[in-house]
Amino acid sequence: TGGGGGGGGRSLAELSELGPREPSVDGGLGARSDVLAEQRTDCDGRCADAQFNGRSLFAGQPHVVRGTGAAGEPPLLGGRADYCACFFHVETCLEAGVHVACLNGEGSAAECARKSVVCVARLSATDENASPLYVSRYTNCFKGNSRSNVHAEQFMIQDGQLLAALSSPEAAGGCLRLYLTYQPCHHSSGHDRTHSAEAHSTSCTRALLAFRAAELEPRAIALEVCMPNLYRAHWAHFDSEELRRLYAPRVVAAQEGMLLLASAPRTLMLSLRQADWTFLLSLADKALAAQWQAAAAVA
Repeated sequence: TGGGGGGGGRSLAELSELGPREPSVDGGLGARSDVLAEQRTDCDGRCADAQFNGRSLFAGQPHVVRGTGAAGEPPLLGGRADYCACFFHVETCLEAGVHVACLNGEGSAAECARKSVVCVARLSATDENASPLYVSRYTNCFKGNSRSNVHAEQFMIQDGQLLAALSSPEAAGGCLRLYLTYQPCHHSSGHDRTHSAEAHSTSCTRALLAFRAAELEPRAIALEVCMPNLYRAHWAHFDSEELRRLYAPRVVAAQEGMLLLASAPRTLMLSLRQADWTFLLSLADKALAAQWQAAAAVA
């Protein structure tokens, strides 16, 4: 998108100085907010069409796939290609001086397209050493453009089995950890030049805050949002003035979304730690996990 892109956007430090914020239990939305009712989970199957290849990870599979841990169960995060596209892939970042790294081969035809998002939800009791109470994978549904797409977080919010698990006595006081390809969007998605002057309609940040207030707060369940990559919030370079005008407002929106989540009660935004990578790798193909462990032993 022209280098990383965010000139004209404000840093997180600058945003935090705009004025005092009184954190509320619901992020200012109201525990029974209509935001939850507005979350769509309709899929017409178009995301599996060949013309949309690469736009939806795990295309052709349900957007909600639960992990039971049963022997012979297909790995939630697939093999090398899927695992990289979901979490491992490193994009070029001018701001950090980082170059692309891809398990499928940098610069090859198989390099990750990075056009979609995966969310893995892990619900744990107060004893995090115990087996998770619930694990599920959610994927974006591509419906032709970013304003029509259904996001992975929207599928999670409407997952009836997750809601049931949250209501179990074992979940009280526990933690819902979300592993996301990128941080939740906040009116910051898309490349649509015809709507560059107006905010993108989707905010998974506000949806998650409403979900947290309605479903997690009453049960004292913490929310952790873990992601290996940032999307737009860090951009500071553009290739042209046109791109700056297009993306700078979305950069600011992405930053504000992160601040909203970071200021919510019982909520943390985290990079992935070693234990997180180990958990995610346990959901991938066993051959990939073995290769990873062998490489780590050599290093």
